[in-house]
Amino acid sequence: MYFGADPGDLGIAILDGIAALVGKSLLRQTDVYAEPRFGMLETIREYAGERLRTDFDADATERRQAAFYVSFAEAAEPHLTRMEQATWLDRCELERPNLRRAIEWAIRSGEADLGLRMAAALWRFWHQRGPLWEGRKALDRLLALPGASRETRARALSAAGGLAWWDGDFVATRRYFENGFALFTADDDTTTNRVRALYDLGFARLWSGVQGDLKDLDRAEDLLHQSLALAERLDDRHGSARAYRALGLAQGIARKDPRGAIPLFEQSVALFESLGERWELNESLIGLANGHRFSGDKARGREYYLRGLDLMAAAGNRPAMAWLLFLVAAVEAEMGRYERVARLWGAAEAVRQAAGEIRPPAAVLLVVDPLGAARRAIGDEAVERALAEGRAMDPEAVVAYAHGDTSIAVR
Repeated sequence: MYFGADPGDLGIAILDGIAALVGKSLLRQTDVYAEPRFGMLETIREYAGERLRTDFDADATERRQAAFYVSFAEAAEPHLTRMEQATWLDRCELERPNLRRAIEWAIRSGEADLGLRMAAALWRFWHQRGPLWEGRKALDRLLALPGASRETRARALSAAGGLAWWDGDFVATRRYFENGFALFTADDDTTTNRVRALYDLGFARLWSGVQGDLKDLDRAEDLLHQSLALAERLDDRHGSARAYRALGLAQGIARKDPRGAIPLFEQSVALFESLGERWELNESLIGLANGHRFSGDKARGREYYLRGLDLMAAAGNRPAMAWLLFLVAAVEAEMGRYERVARLWGAAEAVRQAAGEIRPPAAVLLVVDPLGAARRAIGDEAVERALAEGRAMDPEAVVAYAHGDTSIAVR
């Protein structure tokens, strides 16, 4: 039974029925977030499922369950990137088995709109807590179904493109974003959907520009300026902040003008701070760090990477922590602190192995080979020793060490 779902006419008060099941040990009660939660042993769940299918209307019950979890996912979505994201990511983790069942039912029943609404709302959960493949597979299976509304399909394509990007699959990213853009190309479409579609395609073309296609780069900047103009016209500050960040990437990486990109990243950071957006702020801080780092101010770049690391550590986002530790290691190498490079690299590898990783295509530009530089500077023996010390650190100690606390490096 799920509070918030319509159970239909049961012929008994819900609380009385639950109390009776708890009394017979058919339900177990736990307290989560100061609220009671009820669950079943797996054997009891399997038996109850069989009885539901043979003696009752299983489809109607599963439909109510799926509808409840669509509502849950859409209520969670805006919180999954904000300052309170840790609590909501934990809630999604707690509900992961139920969310999987609801998505499977939607696929099995051909309920494309219902399933895509749920999966699109959850993509930041898969992105930050993993596994990326689970979200990608769910969205691909749902997108293959007919029947979803244009807006739902567009949001799902944007979500699929985002997951593909963080999985290092640029080809799929561009395909999803182009398909999503095709749904919102009318000049008279002045909604936040079009803001997002312009941004997505501009972002995809930007990375073609980074790879040397200058025509795509020009087109990317045009799309991003259109997205920014429409976002400001609609007072869509989130859309404006994303556009500023992408334009900063275009200026700093594709146009090779990191100093000129700094004001664009600063605008993005200020907007995301005012919106209380933890994840998006982290991404803009990384952009700002890159601007300073590649303009020659390594210490300032490191400072902004560390701000992002603190944000991700507070949210329990281990894959993002690993990525930021690699970035800190890269800038430490440029500052000539090679033992720190190796310890941070070892710690990042340990976090990545335990929690999974995100592999944005930008990684090859931002993290080249700091460990190789360390080996050349201090030798293999010293590097291997420092790597082992880094792998032995727990995540909290790693964050302290990244900030400069050397006392916890060696155990």
